[in-house]
Amino acid sequence: MSLKISAILVLVILSTNFANGKVLQILHTNDLHSFWEHGFDKSKGGYARLKAMMDSLEAEGDSKGWVTIRLDAGDFSEGSLDFFAGNGSYSYRLAKMLNYDVVALGNHEFVMGLNALAAHAKIPEERIPLVASNFESPVDINLKPGRIIYRSGLKIAVVGATTDEKEYRWGALPALITAPMAPVQHWLGEQNADINIALSHLGLDADINLVRESKFIDLVIGGHTHDALEEPVYGLDPDKNIVPIVQAGSHAEYLGRIVVELPQKGSLLLKSYELLPMSHELPEDQTIKDEVNRGKKELNALFLPLKLDHVIGEITQDYVIADPKLTPLACYVANTLREAVQADAALDLGELYGKGLAQGKVTVGDILNLQPHRYDFETKGWTIYTCKYTGSTLRSLVNLAFRKAENAILLSGIAHKNVIGLRIDGNRIVDSKIYKVAFSEGVVKAARHQFYVNKFFPNSCIDTKIVIKDVILQKIMSETDFNYRLDRCLQDRAL
Repeated sequence: MSLKISAILVLVILSTNFANGKVLQILHTNDLHSFWEHGFDKSKGGYARLKAMMDSLEAEGDSKGWVTIRLDAGDFSEGSLDFFAGNGSYSYRLAKMLNYDVVALGNHEFVMGLNALAAHAKIPEERIPLVASNFESPVDINLKPGRIIYRSGLKIAVVGATTDEKEYRWGALPALITAPMAPVQHWLGEQNADINIALSHLGLDADINLVRESKFIDLVIGGHTHDALEEPVYGLDPDKNIVPIVQAGSHAEYLGRIVVELPQKGSLLLKSYELLPMSHELPEDQTIKDEVNRGKKELNALFLPLKLDHVIGEITQDYVIADPKLTPLACYVANTLREAVQADAALDLGELYGKGLAQGKVTVGDILNLQPHRYDFETKGWTIYTCKYTGSTLRSLVNLAFRKAENAILLSGIAHKNVIGLRIDGNRIVDSKIYKVAFSEGVVKAARHQFYVNKFFPNSCIDTKIVIKDVILQKIMSETDFNYRLDRCLQDRAL
């Protein structure tokens, strides 16, 4: 079925009640990243509130004779400290307890490797109904290209798509990730369903491109770029049909709710869409809350003698890391990497860190969540790598980073107005001089799997075994005035 609606008709549909046809209510989330209790905004989020709200909305739909399905657009697992409780088992059990009908495979699901995914798939309480039509796994991870939901006489086709960005592909090896357009269209074209939904972990811009290239999509439930869309974004398919694209932010701060009608004759109709904040005054599901408490208790035991809820200070405003411009917190983190290994410079990517620190009291757990990543359950976290370059090679690397990176570049020790004018500690770079540069483990391992940049990260680069989140915590706890140091960071950089 094609969603044929004009821009004017959208406004009419949103405010109209339909007496005929079947109504489908879709409750959707994305990019939960195991933020079990709250999101970056500590006044929002929490799986227990999310579950209670979904149950309430489904009950409301039942009373009206609606069909309700629950979808998640991927990255429900790795991405915060909470994920590492029980080697990921709590996050998988909690996702299962949220009663999703279908879940897209996100890149943070395969960042721990296929064997970890396969291990969860073997346990009934952790076996998630994953979809990704452009992902071919050699092992059983309970993954299908798409899934059919039969509900009250409706045939609902949900096809999956996961990101094929180069910086993430290597984490899925030996699985094969392809461009999503052809497999999405092929699978949907075979289903003859009442409604075709693309459950996408591609990102908003890529979702618009997916609609432009695919003929059979009626609706896109998206993720990956953490966009909190208060209104749908509309794409045009090859037949000029208008296709809504929705996304519900991240970290369970919001629940998306879209309601459509499937008339007995004619085109699918969009009735309403809303983004519901999971405010802390909302009721909580006790079963989820109890499971979260068990997971938190196990997580706290992993970090003893540190206490994750110990307050180490208070900040007067939000400080983010990933931003097109270098932020005070990003500057501070990059400086910390450089100082920890006595490097001449540090270079990192803001997207590889947590969102940042929210205004108010800051705990040990908040600091550790700035860099919560691991590639396995045995290590404590990503470490700092160092590589040595001649000045001319370093100049080429920085130039490449600014041309290729799609997110914030974190720099320390390096100042620039242009590549020719690069300076380290205020001095112009000497082409023949050797410089030591610090990177996060994530940058080095991702770069080694990208042909245009892997030459800059040879085996001679050294893993210092120094855990990034540990040195960030040590540095912040040593500050007498953290707000002052953050605000001064950019001003103190060498120009």
